[in-house]
Amino acid sequence: MPVVIGNIPPYQACNVKHLTHIREAADLQNGDIVEFLGHIILWDENCISDKTCHEWRQQGDPLCDAALEVIFPRGSTSTGKDLLEELEQQALRRAEVDPNVKRFYDEVSRPPPSELLVLGEEIRTCRDFFLDNSIQIMQALLHYSLAAGFASPRIVKTLQTISYLVPHGYQTMKPLSQSTNDRTYTRLLETFQFILDVMGCPSVLPAVTESIPQPGSQAYLLPRGEGWKSAVRVRMLHGIARRRTREKLEKSTSAGHEVDFDGIPISQEDLSATLASFCIIPLWCLDRLGLKPSRKQANAYLSVWRLVGYYLGVSPQILLRYFMDLDVANNSIPTIPILQAVSNRPPYYTTFEYNCAVTRFFAGPELSAHLGVPEVSTRMVIKMHFMLALQTVPVLCSKWYFRRGWARQRREILAAGLAASVRYQLGMRRSKFRPRIEVTEDGGGELPQFALASEKVKPMPVHGTTLSQKWNALVVEVVGVSVGAAIALWTIIHRLQY
Repeated sequence: MPVVIGNIPPYQACNVKHLTHIREAADLQNGDIVEFLGHIILWDENCISDKTCHEWRQQGDPLCDAALEVIFPRGSTSTGKDLLEELEQQALRRAEVDPNVKRFYDEVSRPPPSELLVLGEEIRTCRDFFLDNSIQIMQALLHYSLAAGFASPRIVKTLQTISYLVPHGYQTMKPLSQSTNDRTYTRLLETFQFILDVMGCPSVLPAVTESIPQPGSQAYLLPRGEGWKSAVRVRMLHGIARRRTREKLEKSTSAGHEVDFDGIPISQEDLSATLASFCIIPLWCLDRLGLKPSRKQANAYLSVWRLVGYYLGVSPQILLRYFMDLDVANNSIPTIPILQAVSNRPPYYTTFEYNCAVTRFFAGPELSAHLGVPEVSTRMVIKMHFMLALQTVPVLCSKWYFRRGWARQRREILAAGLAASVRYQLGMRRSKFRPRIEVTEDGGGELPQFALASEKVKPMPVHGTTLSQKWNALVVEVVGVSVGAAIALWTIIHRLQY
């Protein structure tokens, strides 16, 4: 069954135009129904053409790149450094500031354009929506956005060049070592930490600390906020990766090797596609799960990610043209290592086969086959559907349970619990998205010891116990009410019969 994207009018299968490559889109007309790798869309003026993609491919993030050249004259000196701290030292603590550093610092430190600013009500709606559907959204991000998005040919070349997820030259079916699995898993955990940061999820309950911004506050997404800090750090990390990729490509060219790479590494095309995969694909997956968000929720979620995209370095022109409206954003848009890395990990310890089943469900069989995701047994498909259905129960309870405080408590426990779980699995540290040791034939890909030590956070066993107790109380409450309601309903039906 194909994956239908957006609102498409009724159509007949014989009228669908099947594409095998984006170049074939040049012959499409507005109003055409198009199928590509099992996904069906309505082609209109909001769809991004191959010509536009080519233009974006030649555009990078020149302000960031120029600043990094000054801050780190030699690329290796960035390894393990807190990039934002280094930027602030150059911009604020030196008598003479380099113009390139000043321009970049001024850009990331100023409030966004008024068209991209997010209102407090939108942030509250987005945060509540994210927490209510956090399990489903995280699964969508892992099994579709990352597993499929990181398989984009351009992104794969960049990831392999800098060995971000797997060793350079990795072949799809080649078994991975445990250390490589662990490294890939750590990178994914850092990505999830970034998501929690920009969604305003603290690692402790509000009752434990007073430093957490109130839900709905804009502070954490604006300059000096935790969400802003993470976005700027990741933007600068992209700049380091872009520089390392360019240097390696130039080295290969100098050595006489043929290099097939069109455009700039981590270009505006890559950045905008990644942003779309984070803010749009979860909405598609929720729809497939029968949990379609309201228009208000979807627009709020898009608005927050649009602001995050601005601080990540996505061109404001792209944001204003393609990410201002949900219908427009719907059209703006390496697998096996990721699925292997997250297999048999907490909290669910799912198998590789189960992860493949979820990816095939979200991405569809055609795209999954294209990505090399193996088919799974019927038994596993049934198990997968049962688990996905079971995971929707708390979401439905949040919507329909009569005690509204239950949903609010669940959100706060999830916000603190998810962030605390990520930090625990990272080895009791909070990542600052530092550049890692460059990978060579002799190893690499890890953080220096001084960087790991500086990111350490103190364990809070009492806080973990409190979270568990509060969560168990919520579960017991809703189970008790459900059982009581079932007994009451059975009693009423029984009396009516007699």
